[in-house]
Amino acid sequence: MQYLALIVEDDNALRLIYRQILEPMQFQVLEASNGPEALNLLQSNTPHIVFLDMLLPYINGQTILDYLQTAPHLKNTLVIITTAHKQFQEVARNIPDAQFILKPIQPAEVREAARRAIARVRA
Repeated sequence: MQYLALIVEDDNALRLIYRQILEPMQFQVLEASNGPEALNLLQSNTPHIVFLDMLLPYINGQTILDYLQTAPHLKNTLVIITTAHKQFQEVARNIPDAQFILKPIQPAEVREAARRAIARVRA
């Protein structure tokens, strides 16, 4: 089975790292480098997992997070909040099943989050 991941990250090198980890795990990877790109992709796709940087150009991560929580077609999407700023950890606590990963992100953390998304699909 092919899974779908959305990487919302303005750092090109980090997006490449995510892709290199997720593709061997059977994920098709979509990428957004800013908030408007992310919203556009989320309106027309239903990813199994979203890695969401909170500090983005044009539209911030909180706006993307609000959309993820209110769009009916995304209710089963696993959200992984990724940021270098600990203050966003509280945001993750307020979202059922969301996970918070403090940057710098380790490949093992990405793999574990991907495994959680796969387990949710199979359940």
